[in-house]
Amino acid sequence: MIGHIDNYSESWKGLGWKKFRKNLFRLQCRLWKAVRAGDMRKARNLQKLILKSQSAIFLAIRQVTQLNNGKKTAGIDGRDVKVVRRRSSAFDRGANSSWGSFPPVPM
Repeated sequence: MIGHIDNYSESWKGLGWKKFRKNLFRLQCRLWKAVRAGDMRKARNLQKLILKSQSAIFLAIRQVTQLNNGKKTAGIDGRDVKVVRRRSSAFDRGANSSWGSFPPVPM
C-alpha cells in the first residue's frame, strides 16, 4: 500500500489509521454477532477475513513497532523495525504470505 515512495516516513504517517481502526472494528463486530448467533461457519470465514485484511496487518505492525513497550526488542527473526522502510517491508511480507506457513521454532 505504501509502494515505492522516497519519503517513507510521511507516507507512513499519512495512512488512514482511523479508517483502518474503523474497518477492523466493523469486522470484529460482525464476527461477534456471528458467534452470538451460533453461525460458526460465518464466524470462521470472518476470522480468515480479519487475518488477511490490510487494516489488521497495518494496525498489527503499528502496534508492535510504535506503541508497544518492547518496540526496541528484536523479534523472533532477529530484526527490529525502527526504520519506516522496514515497516513497509514487514507489511509486504505479511500481505504476501500465508500466516499458517511458518514452521515452529525451537525454544
